[in-house]
Amino acid sequence: SQVVEAIAEIAVLKIKTCSARDIANILWACARLVYRNDELEVAVSQEVLLRPEDFGSQDVSNLAWACAKLLWRRKHFLQGLETICMKKAAELQVQACASTVWAFAKLELLSQQFLHTVVA
Repeated sequence: SQVVEAIAEIAVLKIKTCSARDIANILWACARLVYRNDELEVAVSQEVLLRPEDFGSQDVSNLAWACAKLLWRRKHFLQGLETICMKKAAELQVQACASTVWAFAKLELLSQQFLHTVVA
């Protein structure tokens, strides 16, 4: 829809001023709407990888879930997200942990190392 397109354009322009939670919520909303936008995907990917320490465990779980729902195949980003998730694993609540494991399994990126780190 035109409204969603307009929101995506604004999000791309303002992504650098968004909080980590805002970025995770933007991608989560796109996934709920099954909405894909290449410019927004690039902007989100770049911003997450530039400041991974800003993203909390729930944020990375939401990002992983959204990527799986949208079937993202941005390998560089997904590898970076996997690393971020493993660093935040100890902070994950049970639901977020399950959601994150599901997301990486859905994306066919569920390595033994990831599984061991996140579930341990």
